[in-house]
Order: sequence, then structure tokens, then C-alpha cells
Amino acid sequence: MNCADLRRGLTPTLAGACLVACASVAVLLANDLPLVDAVKSGNTQVVRTLVKQPGAVNLAEADGTTALHWAVRGDDIATTQLLLRAGALVTAANRYGVTPLSLAAINGNPAMIETLLKAGADPNTTIAQGETVLMRAARTGNPDALKAWFDGVTTADGRSAPLAIGAPTSAPAKRAARFEAWVTAHKIPLGPSIESAIDFIKANGKGFFAGISTVIQGSVDGMNAILAVIPGVVLILAIAAVAWGLHRSIPLVVFVIAALLFIMNQGYWAATLETLSLVIVSALFSTLIGVPVGIAAAHRPRLFAALRPVLDLMQTLPTFVYLIPTLVLFGLGVVPGLISTVIFAVPAPIRLTHLGISSVPRTLLEAGDAFGATPMQRLWKIELPSARQTILAGITQCIMLSLSMVVIAALVGAGGLGVPVVRALNSVQVDIGFEAGIAIVLLAIILDRISRPGRGGPQE
Repeated sequence: MNCADLRRGLTPTLAGACLVACASVAVLLANDLPLVDAVKSGNTQVVRTLVKQPGAVNLAEADGTTALHWAVRGDDIATTQLLLRAGALVTAANRYGVTPLSLAAINGNPAMIETLLKAGADPNTTIAQGETVLMRAARTGNPDALKAWFDGVTTADGRSAPLAIGAPTSAPAKRAARFEAWVTAHKIPLGPSIESAIDFIKANGKGFFAGISTVIQGSVDGMNAILAVIPGVVLILAIAAVAWGLHRSIPLVVFVIAALLFIMNQGYWAATLETLSLVIVSALFSTLIGVPVGIAAAHRPRLFAALRPVLDLMQTLPTFVYLIPTLVLFGLGVVPGLISTVIFAVPAPIRLTHLGISSVPRTLLEAGDAFGATPMQRLWKIELPSARQTILAGITQCIMLSLSMVVIAALVGAGGLGVPVVRALNSVQVDIGFEAGIAIVLLAIILDRISRPGRGGPQE
């Protein structure tokens, strides 16, 4: 009976399936090693048909690899058992000395190892460089893989043989292992709790986060538009004039002009303006948050004691960790990059503002109280002027920390000088990466020199 005769008595669906199966068998039979090809493709039905052919089950490829090798390599226990029942040689080795049991030991599949051992595989089979299958299982400390060899094996004193090399045998070691397993089994659900909290916030605070996103995006776009509208030469001269007004330093003015002209010459002027917009806005938000919080913490020691671990966490936690929730809440773009930048930079103004206000001489405060100053007058006329240098140092650090986030913020679509750096990293373009890196360094030096407290200027 051929496929056409069989198909006449079947429904259309079964007839189609029969036609496909017959075609598959016919194609495989046309190959030199149809059974090997069937095992590779994972077609169990065709394998069932082909194993019935005399001698087909042990046919091998040019390097000696049989269908059983491929079944074990793919961890297909059902096909392996089918081939073994059809008479496949469990000890067959290819040109490189690899047997089915060797492959099972390398994969570390205990069920496959047990199946091959029951079929007569030799546990002393060598995998590589004299290492036997038993040695590999013992070295990897896989008790399940060793169990088939050690059934009924006991030590000289009648105890069960150990199933892993280096397993703890002393009582203290066993207690330590049990304690470690107990601690691991009672894992505190920190990660799932944070994930649930983020999901809850995302589901119930869409309007709030949309408003924050609008404000931040509008601020960055507005600042970038203002800087882009100004001609490049005029903007360079304006920055140089600010440097002269704050520091009265001709070398600084010359450096600012030369550095900005170099950045323009390299073709990174537009990216520099985007980075400058991001730094200005993030530093502004960080200052607006950090200075008032630092003042409040200086006046309330308990508040600062509560803030200290939070600030430590914000500065030591890897930036990518809190980049994940901001990315989930706000999506790709400049908003998650700026929020992550603010989180990273805001501890600096908080700490240094607290330090400055706390370091105001006691005699000045007593003099203000003696003259009847109100708390607000004492803050504005005594504490802030006395702590000005320390607060300005905190703002300078905030600017530098914001700039240091340029490349990381570019990973989530923030734009600026971080974009060519990321592209150069992905495509291993040394020239572009070096040019963009130098531009970032020059911009950082300019911002640092301009923002730090002046020496000899009129503000002194």
C-alpha cells in the first residue's frame, strides 16, 4: 500500500498529515544518513519509521558521529531510549573519542546519564585529557549525576559513599552548610517588593509622572532652544565674559575661548549645547532641592541623622540600578536621564550646605540673637553669607557630578556628547570616541573653573 492508497480511506485532515509524513520520510531516505538527519531535526515520528530499517541505527557521519550522539547532545531522552531499544551502540565513539556518555556528562543531565548507564555505558569513559565521566561528575559536585554509579556503594565503615568531592564531612561543616541553606531558603523578598511597588506606582500615578515629564522635558528643550538660537561665536564670547567677570583671569578666558573653538572645530557644538542644557537644568533642580534640604538638616540634627543613610545609598548605589525604575516610569528620552542625574548629584549640595550652616561661628549667631534678629533674618544675613563658600563648593560638585552622568544618560536617549561615545563604544570607533571624550573633558574643565569660588575677584 502506498500513500495514495492510504489517503483514499482517510479524512482530508488525516490525509494531509499522511502526505506530509510520507514526504518527510521520502526526503530523508534520499539523504545519505536519513536517521541522523531526522534526529537532528527532532522529528520523532520519522525516527520511529527509520529505526526499523536494518543497520540504519548505527550508521555514522564521516567523523564517526551517530544518531545516538546527536540525540544525547540535544538532551532528547525519548529519542535516545528509542534508539537504544533499536540496538544503537551505547559505547560508540567518534573520531575524537567522544561517546554518548561523555556528551551526557558534559551536559550534566542526570536522567540521560542514568539511561545510558542502564544500557551498558562504561563509566570509565574518558572525556578529555584523561578525565573520566565519573571524575567530571565528582568535580562539578553534581550528586544527581553520581547517584547512578553509587547506588549500593558504601564506605569501609558501612556509610553511604559521598556523592561530591569536597562535601562537608565534619559536624561543624555540616551545621554551617545547613545554616547557609536555611538562610538562603528564607530569602527576604526585597527585589519582588521593589518591583511590586514600581508596578503599583506606575499604575496609579500616570498623571503625576506625566506632569513631571512635561516640566522636565520642557525645561531641557527650552534651555537648549535658547542656547541654540545664540550664534556660536557670540555664545563663546559670552561664556568668556562670565569667566572674566567671576575670576578676572586672562589665562582662564583664553582657555575657555580656545577650548570652545576646538569643540566647534571637531563638529560637536550641537551635542555640546545639548549636554550643557542637561547639566544646567539638572544642576538647577539639584540646587533647588539640595540647598533647602541642607539648611533644614543643619537646623534639625534628627532630620540629618535620618537623611544620612539615604544620601549614602544615593551616592554608592550603581547608577544603572535607579536608572531602571526611572526608565520604567518615564520611558526612553531625556527625562529618565535627567532624573537619574539629579538623584546622583543632589547629595553633594545637601551635605555641603549642611556643613556650611553647621560651621557658622557661634559668636555670630549669638550676636544676631542679641540684636533681636528673627530666624529668617539670621538665616539670610548671618548663616548664608558665612556658609557661602561651602555652599558654592557643593554647587560646583553638583555640576561636575551632573556632567559625569552624560554618557550613562545617553544610554536611555538623553542625547548630548554621550551619544557619540556610546556609538563609538558599540562600533569600536576609536577616533569618534576619543574626539567626544576630549570634548567632554574640556567642557568639564570650563564648568569647573567658572563655577568654583573665585580667587581675588570682586566677590571676595
